Amino acid sequence: MTKSFRVLFLSVFFIAACSNDNGGDDGGGETPDKTFDRGAMLANWADNIIIPAFEDFKSSTTALNQSAIQFIEEPTEGNLGDLRNAYLDAYLKFQNVSMFEIGKAETLSYRINLNTYPTDGPGMISHIEEGDYNLELPSSFDEQGFPALDFLLYGLAETDGEIVAIYSTSENAALYKDYLGEVAIKIDDLTKAVLDDWKGGFRDAFVGNTSSSNTGSVDKLANDYIFYFEKYLRAGKVGIPAGVFS
Repeated sequence: MTKSFRVLFLSVFFIAACSNDNGGDDGGGETPDKTFDRGAMLANWADNIIIPAFEDFKSSTTALNQSAIQFIEEPTEGNLGDLRNAYLDAYLKFQNVSMFEIGKAETLSYRINLNTYPTDGPGMISHIEEGDYNLELPSSFDEQGFPALDFLLYGLAETDGEIVAIYSTSENAALYKDYLGEVAIKIDDLTKAVLDDWKGGFRDAFVGNTSSSNTGSVDKLANDYIFYFEKYLRAGKVGIPAGVFS
């Protein structure tokens, strides 16, 4: 978690701790400050944290897609290494935007499309070799995104030479190339859609929604952020792998 996101996370709880649901006296004899400028805070979140993070991530998904195209055109061990590096860079930068499941990201089920794990390797191989798959179906969430790329770039065989052979000389090489290309371009396309939405009308709508209700931007983003922290970070990345929640 970067410093900016720690600041965002702590500031949300500071605001929550200093306010109550009915906006009245909390019994301590002090009236909450109703002049706090939520719009300025939301503008800072959007302009200095969220949009720059998506811009940075979009650059990495573009590079990832370009590396995938290069490997598909020339499946060599060198290009496989370049594609793996692009994959790792993009996957790390995804961690800086994954918690912002709001706006177009929520509509597109962005996080689920990009990071459902563990991936279904055997199911993916079956669908690839049968030429029968549809990445738009909810049933394919665990056969796409970054976990799927991890499997396609590392898990198909024991050695790099054997993996390259699957994409170059095997009977189903063309099918594996097509699938790899579709996974990479969908990551890039979804990210473009989310970023375009933020840089379009959603940024202003987000900043302008200063309501203190559960549909207001502050409350909604805080709730989504906590949900991400509890389910996808605390449980998904620590608790379940450690065997605590399994």
